[in-house]
Amino acid sequence: MKIPVLFLLVLLNLIGIHQSWTRLGTTTVKFTAQQDAVYPVANYKFERIKFAVSGAPISLEDANVVFTDGSSELIHILAVVYKGSESRELVLKNDTTDITRINFTYKAAKGFGDQNAKISVWGKPKSF
Repeated sequence: MKIPVLFLLVLLNLIGIHQSWTRLGTTTVKFTAQQDAVYPVANYKFERIKFAVSGAPISLEDANVVFTDGSSELIHILAVVYKGSESRELVLKNDTTDITRINFTYKAAKGFGDQNAKISVWGKPKSF
């Protein structure tokens, strides 16, 4: 009985590692420009990404995910993300290739144009 339980715990732990979110990068936006990019530090194949915001709220418009094979995927976000919250999970169609960079366009949320926002992009690795 101890061996199957131990095996199950090890298996669940391994699955959990691949299901957790990985921070791909962080940048501070000043609202003088309306686009920025994050260059992932992790080399995994991701099936989902999301944006987390600290500082001023931000109106995210879209993200263009560029992959190592040269292809890209445009995802329309169209959402205001407030301080301390996250965008919805964005499902990637190309989950078989590593990400080179994530370009995104944004605007300051109304009434917050004179503040800065810190944007972190998170990725959920492809599960096996």
